[in-house]
Amino acid sequence: KKLKEYQVARLTGKIKRLRKVSLSTVDRELSKARKLFNVAVDDAWLVRSPFTKAVSKKLIHDAVETPDPIKTRELTDEEAQRVMKALNTSERRHTLPIFIAAMDTGARKSSLLDYLRWKDINFADEIITLTAYKGKGNNVKPKRWSVQMTNRLKKELLQLQLQRKNKNDDALVFEHAKVNLRRLWRAAYAEAVVPKGTRFFYSVRHNFGTEMANKGMPLPALANLLGHSNVKMTKRYYNMNKETLDK
Repeated sequence: KKLKEYQVARLTGKIKRLRKVSLSTVDRELSKARKLFNVAVDDAWLVRSPFTKAVSKKLIHDAVETPDPIKTRELTDEEAQRVMKALNTSERRHTLPIFIAAMDTGARKSSLLDYLRWKDINFADEIITLTAYKGKGNNVKPKRWSVQMTNRLKKELLQLQLQRKNKNDDALVFEHAKVNLRRLWRAAYAEAVVPKGTRFFYSVRHNFGTEMANKGMPLPALANLLGHSNVKMTKRYYNMNKETLDK
């Protein structure tokens, strides 16, 4: 009952100090709450979660049921070029290496910002080892895979290495580069005339995956490159345009 009241209050803006939001935002909030309750049950802090299957089905809408064409779109090559130009200013330049890393590896946000450390960078072989955490509750395990380092990404990483103050190899690669990232990227995306609502990292990752698929990369290889455990996830990037069909 309380969960339903919360949903209605968020949609109507009747909670003090919290603005009125969309249904998709409430769905994300309730999904996070469900995850927290599941962890509490797994760790025996609670006997049961209020998010039973029946409750979840009534309250939380499956993203597949109501896909948002803006939030699930890929960044076009032309938009990406405009974004890089918009990021190449004195205020935003420190975030450009992250954008290039996302463009050239197809990595998720967390893999780049939260887990990528200098020990994962192999300049000699031009290889980057990415990390993601898969699973639920106590079964979360790290998944690691390697991607090739492009010339432009290698140049950016070498420059970052020269600027390093923390020489510990366990230090995060983009520890300082991500300062004010969301605010600066929002401005850059707007300046580059990217449709409002386009997701920063998802759109770049989607661009990478589609580009590789259209260039003829085999499905299993692309799945490994994107860190997918199941090739079904990777099939989304095979749009079967004329170029792909010809190949």
